[in-house]
Amino acid sequence: MKIIALTCVLFMLQYYSSLSFAQGTAAVPFLEMPTNAEMNGMGYASVAHITDNPAALISNPAHLGMQCLDNSIFTVSENYSNWLPAFNLNLWMNTTAVNAGINLNKIFPNLPSLSVGISYSNIYMNFGEFIRTGPDNPDPLGTFNAHDESSQLTLSVAADYYVRASLGITYKHVNSVLSNQPTAQEPGSGKASADLYDLGFLVDVPFVPLISNIVNQPIPVYNNVSPLFNFSLGISENNFGQESIYYIDRTQADPLPRFARAGIELNLGLKYVKNNISWIPLSFKWTIEANDLLINTDSSGRSTYQSGLGDINFFREVILGKTNKETEKLKGWELNLGETIYIYGGSLIEGPEAGNNNFTSGGYAVSISGLLKTLAVIRPEMFEGNFMKYVLNHIGLKFNQSNITTIDKTSPLNNTDYYSLNITFNNWL
Repeated sequence: MKIIALTCVLFMLQYYSSLSFAQGTAAVPFLEMPTNAEMNGMGYASVAHITDNPAALISNPAHLGMQCLDNSIFTVSENYSNWLPAFNLNLWMNTTAVNAGINLNKIFPNLPSLSVGISYSNIYMNFGEFIRTGPDNPDPLGTFNAHDESSQLTLSVAADYYVRASLGITYKHVNSVLSNQPTAQEPGSGKASADLYDLGFLVDVPFVPLISNIVNQPIPVYNNVSPLFNFSLGISENNFGQESIYYIDRTQADPLPRFARAGIELNLGLKYVKNNISWIPLSFKWTIEANDLLINTDSSGRSTYQSGLGDINFFREVILGKTNKETEKLKGWELNLGETIYIYGGSLIEGPEAGNNNFTSGGYAVSISGLLKTLAVIRPEMFEGNFMKYVLNHIGLKFNQSNITTIDKTSPLNNTDYYSLNITFNNWL
């Protein structure tokens, strides 16, 4: 029974790996899954997406430093997904992120705008509970829970000097548990572990302030409203370090999912600034990204890793938007209405040679802090009291939900849902 259970779990791992990777297969593919509803709603595109989502650092650790530039922050994010619901096997993934960061300029005013952030995050992929029986008797002897888990520590630094740039690094310890003890004469225990790291880079270029500094005058649209036009570039390389893991036999080790991401984002909108309130009443973000699993497998089954960005042709794929049979192309967009309502959409595209896994996704978010900021612009007298002013300036709450729709309606990935709740404490210094 234990061998059957392990076989089923390994089959599931292989199956959802094939739904996500452009070429080859790898162990613990949950490391490539989207970790939050916003990322899922935008077609997994996240490496260059400028966001306040605390869990964004899992795909690109440089997000953390960028989020700390404007405010000293303490954030908590809880994320849940019912993975592959069509199988009815109680598969789910939960992601938690706890971040803290400061802008050193708040403490040392003579310094330029420099930020430092640190984070602990955890990804837990549940494969369900399995019954253990003896070799000669079908009577249950106990149960065990099969799961994959990754615990991460992230450090990120960022600077704001005309343009905003951030660097980040994440150390992660991965545990994969397909059994809790050996069976019969098996040499292994059904458990495996790995120590890995991610590297990330993110730059955000605010064109309107740059032009305003050059001409030495503001560029207004109407009264306190100015145009918003930003360009961002993001690159990350994930799961470097250890190359393979094995559960039972070292000679049957599987490669780990080392991969590269590269993308850009455009952000267009309007920005309102008055009485120490900065509010974006309307904006539209569009992002495109190329992903490549850096594993090549030859005809004999031997796997080797590629270096750099692998098969990603940055100019052709990301700038020109062309397809590449060796990589995945991700597209996403976000419509912001008053920093209160956010609407997301996206798609993942693979060619027939790369697996032909194609889907669209969508979602929404509601921000209580954005609603309060909108009210502060419309009815500033509501925030003259100390309590309301404190809540406006220090506390944020945001709920996200998103869903995947596959072109093939029989795909088990169809109707996979994600839910996220983010709590933010701003300006704590």
